[in-house]
Amino acid sequence: MERSDFGCSVCHKVFETERLLQRHVKYRHDPPKQWLKCDECDRQFRFRSELKKHSLVHASVKERSHMCEVCGRGFRERLALIGHMRSHTYKCTYTCCYCRKEFDSEDAQAEHEKVHIDAGEEIQYPDLSSTSTNDPFVCFVCGKGFATFRSLKRHVRYTHDPPKQWYKCDKCDKQYRFPCYLKTHSLVHVSSEARPHNCSMCSQGFMNRYSLLEHMRCHTGERPFACRVCNKTFAQTGTRNTHEMVHYSIFRHICSECGMRFKLRGHLTIHMIRKHQDSRPHTCCTCGKQFKMAHSLKLHHKHAHSTDCPYVCAECPSQFKNMHGLKRHVNAVHLGLKPWQCSVCNKAFTVPENLRTHMRVHTGERPYMCNVCGMRFAHSGTHKSHLKTHSNAEMSSAQSVQLVNLT
Repeated sequence: MERSDFGCSVCHKVFETERLLQRHVKYRHDPPKQWLKCDECDRQFRFRSELKKHSLVHASVKERSHMCEVCGRGFRERLALIGHMRSHTYKCTYTCCYCRKEFDSEDAQAEHEKVHIDAGEEIQYPDLSSTSTNDPFVCFVCGKGFATFRSLKRHVRYTHDPPKQWYKCDKCDKQYRFPCYLKTHSLVHVSSEARPHNCSMCSQGFMNRYSLLEHMRCHTGERPFACRVCNKTFAQTGTRNTHEMVHYSIFRHICSECGMRFKLRGHLTIHMIRKHQDSRPHTCCTCGKQFKMAHSLKLHHKHAHSTDCPYVCAECPSQFKNMHGLKRHVNAVHLGLKPWQCSVCNKAFTVPENLRTHMRVHTGERPYMCNVCGMRFAHSGTHKSHLKTHSNAEMSSAQSVQLVNLT
């Protein structure tokens, strides 16, 4: 169907629908029932809000406490000053960090930079790669940038202007500006099953519908977000944005202990915990095992102690705790795939763990040692069976000898 434009006969402005044209004519060209005249000058306005805004022009300098640093114009309200600053801002552009060429969209910039990446060039302007867009609306309090004036106005109102009343949570110290925000936060303190949005496949509960839709991609395998450089797909936008950093050779975050460099601050934080932190503050309440990271404890509890198996094989009644286990089962049992092959004897395996264990036959590696008699074993199962041959007295004495040697 061809698009038909509707043009105004007075000012020749074009609109996509007839309704928009009629609205334009009514509010711009048809005279109102009553004109609102300014008391200070001869100007008149159609709406009271326009007259009120105009009256600020005649206000005294004392009444205009918020001054523009660029042109010196004064305003009564701080938000009015923010609106005025739009006249001094520049157009939002996307700049190539290789040659400084500017583009109107982020997709056009990514497509252009792909030419530099394929040619093996190094980034010439690393400061441009940290943020591809120059947000034209900047908060004068905290310096945060926004793409639209409406977003900036909302940020100032809800972040820097204190409300008349705070709504505090009964379970923790957090407080919120609106009762609806407090109601949403209260779902953090309830069980997963009691949350309003539940997954139909694994019954896991979520606080909002968007989180549920993101979770459902674990079951469907959907990956709608593609990398704008190499077209690799991801299930979440955050994961996609993190991946795109691998295309830029920038390592800003440096470990103070060993000097390793990382592209993301989060990767540095994880490195510091895993490599340089000795304490294990997260303890499993079921078996007492300790972990350095809360995420590791969560995975341990899910794999070792949870009885939920939401992933069911379509070919047989087998159930699994995660999608990875289901895929390994389907490939090994129903498809007969054995992609992991030994380079020495050509024996094939369904998972890489089995191949690594098999390689000990050729290398002679025996990583498991008995603390009582010193015998070594290639497999953990053989090691555990051997430990049962020793009495409890022998095990206790061996442990005490180890403690003496350590001291």
